[in-house]
Amino acid sequence: MSPWMAGGFGMFSTISSVQHYMITATADSEVAMAQPLLIPEQLGTHKHRCIYLPTQKRFIQLKQSMQLQQWHFKGGLLHSATDMAYSCENICTPVSIKNIRLHLWEYKFNIPASKLYTVPVKTFE
Repeated sequence: MSPWMAGGFGMFSTISSVQHYMITATADSEVAMAQPLLIPEQLGTHKHRCIYLPTQKRFIQLKQSMQLQQWHFKGGLLHSATDMAYSCENICTPVSIKNIRLHLWEYKFNIPASKLYTVPVKTFE
């Protein structure tokens, strides 16, 4: 919504909701560089705080919590060993990770093309 699309010219003329943002993570491991990293479900509160108010301090807290996890490689992704949604059943490879990077993205919608896409907002290293 914009002022030119009947959104008004006041403080409500644009929409920037938390549903328009997402966080992804990558890390370096002995398996690969910049490997996708699934943020564990038990860190959901930290993740949501970063989306609601994306400050350096909050991203550092999330990153530190992620560094304390034990990580496994399965199906092309690194995931936390404590994340019950991805049980290993002896087919995972334990890996050590370093250099976690958190990426904040914003969803955008191109109306003429009817396409949803993401735009990088900031990377926290």
